[in-house]
Amino acid sequence: TEAATEVATTEPDDGQGEDTPIPGDSSEPEVTPETDPEGEEAAGSTGFIYPLENYRRTQGFGCSSLGFYPYDPDFGCAVHDGLDLAAPSGTPLVASADGEVIAAGWCDCGLGYYVEIDHGEGVHTVYGHMVGQPSVSTGQQVSQGDVIGAVGSTGISTGPHVHFMIRVNGVAQNPESYLP
Repeated sequence: TEAATEVATTEPDDGQGEDTPIPGDSSEPEVTPETDPEGEEAAGSTGFIYPLENYRRTQGFGCSSLGFYPYDPDFGCAVHDGLDLAAPSGTPLVASADGEVIAAGWCDCGLGYYVEIDHGEGVHTVYGHMVGQPSVSTGQQVSQGDVIGAVGSTGISTGPHVHFMIRVNGVAQNPESYLP
């Protein structure tokens, strides 16, 4: 969808934890439990939860030197418009909040197999690089925690992970500002 290809126009993070690509070989990434800082699955004050229970953060939101992302003159850098969370291929992905699936399938935008969920009031989440066809369909209502697909490495990807985005009125936001 068009929303999946827009460039971020919000403040990038401080650059910590970025540009740590997952090795492109056949080995699975080491997975460290990091559901949230307290190790709990409870939703934060915004009501969103992480789309994975166990993951390794491999790239944050903001400026990136990896070369995959478009230059954004507002930031003076190429912007990574989401949060990359690595996990073994096939790990279940869940909806971060209740909503309606507005896209589910293949995206030629680099995300490969993906899902986009409309949570109302202009808030959407996008989950990219799924292993295959998502387990939800366009028009389907989902609840927070429902399985929507599985981690993969489709599209432009360096290894199994989910590229997780939160957009408000089409503008990419730092997902970590919405998560517990």
